[in-house]
Amino acid sequence: ALGLVLVFRTNSSYARLVEARVLLGNLVRCVRDLARLAQYIPDAAASARREVVGYAATIGYACEAHVRKGRTRANEDDPTAFRVDASGDLARILGESKAAEYSQASNQPMCMAAAASKALKRALEAGMPGMMHSECEAAVTELHKIIGGCERIQSTPIPMSYTRHTSRSLMLWLLTLPFALWPAMELATIPAVFLITYLMLGIDEIGIQIEEPFAILPVKPLAEVCERDVRELDKQLNLGAFVDQRAVGV
Repeated sequence: ALGLVLVFRTNSSYARLVEARVLLGNLVRCVRDLARLAQYIPDAAASARREVVGYAATIGYACEAHVRKGRTRANEDDPTAFRVDASGDLARILGESKAAEYSQASNQPMCMAAAASKALKRALEAGMPGMMHSECEAAVTELHKIIGGCERIQSTPIPMSYTRHTSRSLMLWLLTLPFALWPAMELATIPAVFLITYLMLGIDEIGIQIEEPFAILPVKPLAEVCERDVRELDKQLNLGAFVDQRAVGV
């Protein structure tokens, strides 16, 4: 029965891990779609096009900071303080002023998606085809759904009491296991208990490790993939959004 409980918890944790990875994969896909569709924004709204492409390139970094807020300390030099700060990447791509603006937001990726939607509205008013505008808005809406899905996983951890109770029950069972095996196995009880303990504690530790998927998933590399692909699309489609490292006009 205890083994079934351990496997059930590990499976639940793994399901969270898979869902989080699917959400991050969808984030990369939506970013590519948004950057690709930006080619339909007319030159009359070139500034809006640059904004949309710039936000597409940076929203991955904003999502990373949003799901990896970590814990903070009053003293920033305290070695026990940790959190992901996207301001450096935002400043590199969007500029210092925009980075400072978004650093004050409690939900950076949501604000960026809203700003991209606002830029798309200006593009529509400047003559962007309505169907292409709808496609871009659909990509932005999907980004909102992805952000919400990530927040749901992050804000709904597996209850600590469940994890602790399972671990304590496992330790109690392992402590009493030698007494049950000794009459039948005698000295063979020692390696048998060692092997069983290794396997059971390993399953328990795996479940604990993958409970918080954003702590172990490659969020930063995926954000870098988003930026790299957006820059490649900018070059291939002649969107004119980037000069050197920064998105112009954002």
